[in-house]
Amino acid sequence: MVEEIPQPHLNIPIAMLYAVCIGASSSFVVLMVLLFVMNDYDRVINSSAGALLEILYQATGNTAGAICLQVFPIVAMEVSHPLPSSSSGTGRLISFRLLANSSSPLKVSSAPLLG
Repeated sequence: MVEEIPQPHLNIPIAMLYAVCIGASSSFVVLMVLLFVMNDYDRVINSSAGALLEILYQATGNTAGAICLQVFPIVAMEVSHPLPSSSSGTGRLISFRLLANSSSPLKVSSAPLLG
């Protein structure tokens, strides 16, 4: 897919930098908004429900509104990394590579990686 765009050696790093800049700037805007709507810092720090939910509650003054707004970050996190089981094969492979290093004091087992 990278080979299909013109001048990939120039355009791909630029696109990656644009993605990082857009993410950082939008995260900064969200952080500033959350800090401006926060009223009581002690309640946010000591909240048992989580800091973000407490900030959203302070912003809306409504429990249902805060929970509905909390759904968006939860769904975004679920979409970006669905289930722990989907990365377990990669984790096994990485741990096998680390254990296979000759300088590691741990022994590599003869058990199959997947199965």
